Amino acid sequence: MLGKQGAFYIRHQGETYRLQTTRFGKLILTK
Repeated sequence: MLGKQGAFYIRHQGETYRLQTTRFGKLILTK
């Protein structure tokens, strides 16, 4: 699911969100 950089981009209702993993394996969703 996640790319080599550990980030995945999501488009939802015209907004783009970035889902990324930290080095500790946690997920962060940023707008």
